[in-house]
Amino acid sequence: MERVEKQTAVEWLIEMLVQECGLDDTGDSAIFVIEQAKAIEKENIKNAFLDGFSSLANNKHQYSEDYYNETFKSE
Repeated sequence: MERVEKQTAVEWLIEMLVQECGLDDTGDSAIFVIEQAKAIEKENIKNAFLDGFSSLANNKHQYSEDYYNETFKSE
């Protein structure tokens, strides 16, 4: 199965601010805010996944972590 690279809304917003508005995303405060926003969105995505599969009895946290990493993590 081919993996389609997806982007979260926060990642898209950051990309647009850098490209279209010339935001400098290299400053310490910008990096801190960006990382905080990504962390919040990651938790929201994982929680939504868990809500959708609330009937899974065991290892729900690991399933959500795997889902996030397979779908959104780019390394």
